Amino acid sequence: MYRARPAGFDTDKFFVVVSNNARNRHLESALVVRFTSSNKPELPSIVEVPEHEVAPGGRIVCDEIYELFDDEVKADIGALSAPTMGAVGEGLKAALGLR
Repeated sequence: MYRARPAGFDTDKFFVVVSNNARNRHLESALVVRFTSSNKPELPSIVEVPEHEVAPGGRIVCDEIYELFDDEVKADIGALSAPTMGAVGEGLKAALGLR
């Protein structure tokens, strides 16, 4: 998870990388989805973040996919657990209609 300020944002936001490392290295950017502490509706594309995670109690909005470049990253917050990233994978499938 990163704190970053991509083009078009006035303040830093939190993002979870969803693209693979090989893609990120070759294209010098990453595909990310938003993390938010705001309330969101219960949808298959919105993942609740468990309390034990690096950024507990928020939601990952898999409907909002952005391209993030290295110079936009402000801080590395840490990695989410494999089960949470699995839930993000399912959220992406729902957001993209791949179910």
